[in-house]
Amino acid sequence: MERPSIAIFVLAFGILALIFLISGFATRGWIIYEMTINDSDFLELPQVTLKVTFGLWKGEMCVKSQCSEYSFSKTSGMIVYDKVADGFPWTRYQAVGTFALIMGILSFFFTLAHVRTNNCPSGFVSLSTWIITGVLFFYLVGKFAKVTENMNEEFRLYHPVYANAAIDTKTPYSVVLVGLGCLACIVAAFIALVNIMCCAQMKGGGLRVLRYGQAAAALTSVTTSTSTATTARF
Repeated sequence: MERPSIAIFVLAFGILALIFLISGFATRGWIIYEMTINDSDFLELPQVTLKVTFGLWKGEMCVKSQCSEYSFSKTSGMIVYDKVADGFPWTRYQAVGTFALIMGILSFFFTLAHVRTNNCPSGFVSLSTWIITGVLFFYLVGKFAKVTENMNEEFRLYHPVYANAAIDTKTPYSVVLVGLGCLACIVAAFIALVNIMCCAQMKGGGLRVLRYGQAAAALTSVTTSTSTATTARF
């Protein structure tokens, strides 16, 4: 396979990675759970089902199909929402996610430059930025996957009213999308590494051919000169 073809595969997986990463970054599906509480004193209803969803920037809580959107700086006044909104280091996750997404966008442009120029340095930069993007987003995936796994225990230990509540955690689709984006980043980085190796081999081979050609030309010149001098003596 020719080196430009390999570089195009890096670009293709880079585009796929950005689609997944931007979709996960922008959507409100990082934490999703429903809680059914059987308590006559809670909201003056014998039973109530609360649905809560969180993105990296805002959250939403729905009670009996009536939904309200909240920023993390504004509490809802309900523990079922505020425990996650207040207890999470959202600012850190926002900073990591934003930086990782910027690195992903830069990776795409570095890869595009590599496809156009076909030189080794641009391929190395593309490899490095795709790895950084994948690692940072994988950090977020691990954090939020752990939250979803421990959601039941966290709430039951937090307040007596949730001790007998039915907590149903849903698949955090934003985390799944970002996870797929991480895999695409790793694949893009691996193909970029293969491309760099091919690039180095081709450049090394070209230099060797050039040296052999120059040596052959010099040898031919010496041989020709010797033959001419010998012929002149006779």
